[in-house]
Amino acid sequence: MSVGDVKIKKMRLSILNTLFLVLFGSAVFCQVELDTIPFTLNESNNIIIEAVVNESDTLAFMFHTGVNSMSLTPEVSERISRNKLVKETEIGTWTETKESGYITNNSVQIGKQKTDSLTIWLDLLSGYESQGKFGPNFFGDKLIEINYDDSILVIHDSSATVGSLEIYKSTSLQITDHHSILLNATLNFGTKTVDHTLMLHTGYGGSIILDDAFKNANPELKQLEELSRKELKDSFGNSMFIKKVMPKSISFLGETLEGLSIAYFDSDLEMQKTSIVGCEMMKRFNFILDIENAILYTKPNRNFSLPFIE
Repeated sequence: MSVGDVKIKKMRLSILNTLFLVLFGSAVFCQVELDTIPFTLNESNNIIIEAVVNESDTLAFMFHTGVNSMSLTPEVSERISRNKLVKETEIGTWTETKESGYITNNSVQIGKQKTDSLTIWLDLLSGYESQGKFGPNFFGDKLIEINYDDSILVIHDSSATVGSLEIYKSTSLQITDHHSILLNATLNFGTKTVDHTLMLHTGYGGSIILDDAFKNANPELKQLEELSRKELKDSFGNSMFIKKVMPKSISFLGETLEGLSIAYFDSDLEMQKTSIVGCEMMKRFNFILDIENAILYTKPNRNFSLPFIE
């Protein structure tokens, strides 16, 4: 090998080493720049995250996949709305339509994400130990990783910062015009197996509530042993009674789950239009929510084998 060849070879190695360092440095930079937000899980299994409102108030908000807005409870809404015009409009609840106030052009920061033009609704109730709630739309089209093992929510600009998605199972989602997130489950009643669509609802601490149409179409529900009867309240304090029973099993997110109760409204009124799946189910999975591509990536976590408590 000539002296010239040796020089060329050394130059190529130098270029490759430089390229490696640049790429490695970029990867480390991306990792450092990830928006990692700690959360706590309250006794109702709700995800509670701190947010700074109007650069003055640090509040505890519940992350709620069933809403596409941000709202505050009365305890804090008065001081948040100071010097702001409170507007009113009609919104629907489980049982009726009521007037609700809201304020516009608010500054809200959660993690590194900040907006200066957010509408905040003035609601009556939120999750236990929270002063308000917000939905996934706050993070736009970014991927939202919920890691129950480490109690962190991580915001990803794209799947490139997630790492390997091969360790996750993927489930196709349906996103409605009202931004509800729907996914499928299979309920085994012992004598009958039924596929059903559920709305992902992290504002609900239990496992599953079934809609009235499903209840009426599947009388096998009423043949299951009653476990309990419980009172629930909506955001305006309206009382609702639900009945809990236990199916043989439920197939959900690629897993088969047993020993959990499901609920339906014990009423002749048609009040529950949508079946929902709540945190008692979802806390058993670490998951990545990709709303833009309508995919949910999941893997069982350390909570998976815990007994179901409702």
